[in-house]
Amino acid sequence: MLDAPEVKWKLTDKTSLELPSQTIQLAPGVSQTVVLTTKVNGQLKLWSPASPNLNGLLLNLSADGQTIDTKFQRFGWRQFTVNGNQLLLNGQPITLRGDSWHFMGVPQMTRRYAYAWFSLLKDAGGNAVRLHASVYPTFYHDMADEMGIMILDENAIWLSDGGPKADSDLFWQNCRAHVVELVQRDRNHPSVFGWSVCNEILPVLRNVWHSPQSMIDHCLDEITVWKNLCLTNDPTRTWISGDGEWDASGRLPVINIHYGGDGDLQRAAESGKPFAIGETSMAYYGTPKQVSKFNGNRAYESDLGRMEGLAYECYGLLTSQQKYGANYQSVFNIVWYSIQPLPLGKTDLTKAPTLDDGIFFGKYREGVPGMQPERLGPYVSTLNPGYDPSLPLYRPWPMFKALHDANMKVQNSPWANRPGLATSAEPAAPTNQGNAKVSYVPENGNLLAQELSRAGVKASIYSDDTNTDFLLIDGSSDPSQSLADALKNAVDKTLAHGGTVWIWNVKPAGAAALSKWLGDKISVEPRASSSFVVKQSDPLLAGLDNAGLYFSEDDDWQQMTYGLTGEFVNSARVVLEASPADWRRWNYKGEQVKTAALYRSEVENTAARAAIVIRPMNQGRIILCNLDPETKSTKKWR
Repeated sequence: MLDAPEVKWKLTDKTSLELPSQTIQLAPGVSQTVVLTTKVNGQLKLWSPASPNLNGLLLNLSADGQTIDTKFQRFGWRQFTVNGNQLLLNGQPITLRGDSWHFMGVPQMTRRYAYAWFSLLKDAGGNAVRLHASVYPTFYHDMADEMGIMILDENAIWLSDGGPKADSDLFWQNCRAHVVELVQRDRNHPSVFGWSVCNEILPVLRNVWHSPQSMIDHCLDEITVWKNLCLTNDPTRTWISGDGEWDASGRLPVINIHYGGDGDLQRAAESGKPFAIGETSMAYYGTPKQVSKFNGNRAYESDLGRMEGLAYECYGLLTSQQKYGANYQSVFNIVWYSIQPLPLGKTDLTKAPTLDDGIFFGKYREGVPGMQPERLGPYVSTLNPGYDPSLPLYRPWPMFKALHDANMKVQNSPWANRPGLATSAEPAAPTNQGNAKVSYVPENGNLLAQELSRAGVKASIYSDDTNTDFLLIDGSSDPSQSLADALKNAVDKTLAHGGTVWIWNVKPAGAAALSKWLGDKISVEPRASSSFVVKQSDPLLAGLDNAGLYFSEDDDWQQMTYGLTGEFVNSARVVLEASPADWRRWNYKGEQVKTAALYRSEVENTAARAAIVIRPMNQGRIILCNLDPETKSTKKWR
């Protein structure tokens, strides 16, 4: 349970500084701007992340000796300036270690969520946030003022989803008004160190819409207008950037990079301007195949394995940003991808959420202003700002720990050295080795033999008077009594002379008969899988690794329908099993629904995962293999 945030400020009757009063005369319908000035001379304590001192301006408007209006404005006494390629706070260089995230609606509509996010950020060694492409509620700025978090205040002008009507004059007119309104609303917050005037407009126009140069030129002109509107309405801040726009072909005083490499960092460092990394890392899109460049086969094993790969990547990204002297350093992002989605209001994680799970609020009250949420479902948040007393504030993935180590420059961090990656060997040729004899009983194995022949495995009809090295059995159906007797005889004879009985595609209908022949119960449980993990090395899997047994991206081929279990399996060696993660729930193809769905695919599916098991029996061995024998994929795994 998250404790109530400590009160960071309170109004007292102590006066730190007085401004001289001024008398004016106003005729009806006339407006006039009054500027009050005085020297501070150290009478106000400076605001900084280490000491977020706050003050209150109390302004009284009087007429004929009577106070007719009063305005209170909280502020912090500090100065952010840009000097060459440095950002200065109160005259001293400062490096911003940040995070960024979209505004996601109801779960974030509380001051306690802002407190939780900024607490997470501090735990990770951070001190700044970029309010990504959204106009956040002002209590985020209030909380940042109190906690010493610095904000890059970004408006909602962005084209990343291709939605805004950028070829409309009305769009550009509204953008100008939007910039003014945001700056005027937030300019008194000491936490705001600069303005971000847009997000990924130029990259989308150039690379997605393939817009004519005239539209790009128009956009560059508007960015210049937005910069000037920021300076007109707030001359105190000189950090003005556009996220992912570089410096808008020289129009902006600060460079901001999205997803650049070391070459981009070096070019920015040599520009003479301050520069920021607004977004980078593959945390929000990287598939196991992409992440495996950092930790190899481990990336395919599970959600945790993928996150370990991202930990190596993110550590390297932040240390590169430090090397080149980025003023604002970040990856995308800490608050959503480096910590786990939380099962708010749910105790049995093995079952899919229903409408009875979650956090429930009070009944709707007619006439009460503001949002009145009814329910928060499980997994809608990675932070728990007091919603569920049984859960912690957050649960970190390895990526979080790596970000902390990079931000804090921890010595000998485990994420500083990526594991050495062995090159995957080519699978062995799918042909019969030497003079090995492969046989099948026709009434049972015809279809199986046909499928395997397409992969180069040649099999002949079983003969009772000839020893066979490999006996193929289709375990998908319940054989008739006469066929069962023939199969049992073939199994016993093959094992007696040291051969291998290879049983494919065990399904519920065939499991009972197999149990009788082999003496121990064999069971199967529904487990659809298209990605597999090598559990134990075995010559059977020569040339195959997790990468070679991953079919959830380019192919998306379901390779297994049932997982193997039961007494027989428990006493056998499991050499191959299904990945606990259903990667189709993450990847950009097929059924992608991303973060929480991938996490749920592991905790909710408790069915058996064994795909290939090997057990010695008599003088030979039994292999149960529940990989689909059909050849549907471009990969050759046999």
